Amino acid sequence: GRGALLAPPESGFPIKGALLSTVTVFFNPFLENPSILPSNADLCSPPAAGFGGPPPPPNAGGGPGGGGTGGGTGGGGSSVGISGTGSTSSTSCTLSDGSSCAKNGTTNQCIRNLQFSTQTGKFTGSIITNLCPNHAKAEGSQTTTCTQQVFPDPTFTTGPKQAPVLGRLGLSLAGGLNIYGPFEAGFTTGFACSGGYCSAGLDIEACLAQLSATCTGAIDYSLFGDSCGGHATPYHYHTDLSCDYNQTDYSSHSPLIGLALDGYGIYGIWEGANKQLPCVDVCRGHTATIPGNDKWSLTTASTVYHYHTHVSTTYPDLWTIGCFGPVSTVDECKALYTTCNDGTSSIATPSGNVNYDLYCPCFSPPSCTTSTSTATSTTTST
Repeated sequence: GRGALLAPPESGFPIKGALLSTVTVFFNPFLENPSILPSNADLCSPPAAGFGGPPPPPNAGGGPGGGGTGGGTGGGGSSVGISGTGSTSSTSCTLSDGSSCAKNGTTNQCIRNLQFSTQTGKFTGSIITNLCPNHAKAEGSQTTTCTQQVFPDPTFTTGPKQAPVLGRLGLSLAGGLNIYGPFEAGFTTGFACSGGYCSAGLDIEACLAQLSATCTGAIDYSLFGDSCGGHATPYHYHTDLSCDYNQTDYSSHSPLIGLALDGYGIYGIWEGANKQLPCVDVCRGHTATIPGNDKWSLTTASTVYHYHTHVSTTYPDLWTIGCFGPVSTVDECKALYTTCNDGTSSIATPSGNVNYDLYCPCFSPPSCTTSTSTATSTTTST
């Protein structure tokens, strides 16, 4: 395993072990108890007790359509690759743009106007969000930006297609918060540790590996995410949305936690009972039965294509979505991206240098396992 490259337990970094069977996960009991969910549909979630890391770096990457490509962290803007076109400003939020977000999550607001099709498996409609974190784990100076995102985004109505490598590729349902892909926009020398750096275009684990090889002092792991899996300004997720559902409940299929810009649902890490993991394709999606018991009564039980988040401690890898599927092979995925097969960069790691295809999110899918057996993936990757 690569546990030495991961954050110490007190850091709040959401991944703690080399195997899913021993991973320490975080969940928010407020979101799992329907009796204390707000009756007002505009409030996406009640405040959650907890704490987060320090404020994000001053030059953290921006959201879709903006942000830098280095210096701090945050996933950057959309200056690399493709971005959606279905996001517009809105005047439907209670707080005016630029208002301070409450640190206890109470100022989060989103309005869901969505319909689900059992024929296509897609959601249509929109989410209006002020982008304030919906939990108390996120620290820093977050401010409101009232935004309406339509689903499917006009850029991604048909697939398979490349997903944004930087910036928004989906929104959470509990808070209307940005879901990003695997890549960071890079750390300049000395930002995350003394003497160390992280190249733009690496996934989180590869970035940590490069920092471990180049730092002369301790790594500031808090820059990589709070215990809910998010960080930076605007607040966004690169990993499993661990405060939006109960990760430790692996008695059945994980719930619906987000929507991808192509309109398909994003579910948590579990496929079924006994820690069964989904057999997903290169995009991290598959066609299988979904439950019809989401908190917002949007879905009905049906067999449709959908995505799952993923927990990993290897690199290169991803925790959210690699492309908008379905996509069967790594080569098919790479053909969707101009940022794949365009040369590799030599990346220092504690085990020696490795060649890395920057901003190429096409990785072989993980094996699908249970607590008692190991199954072979139904997809083939090359």
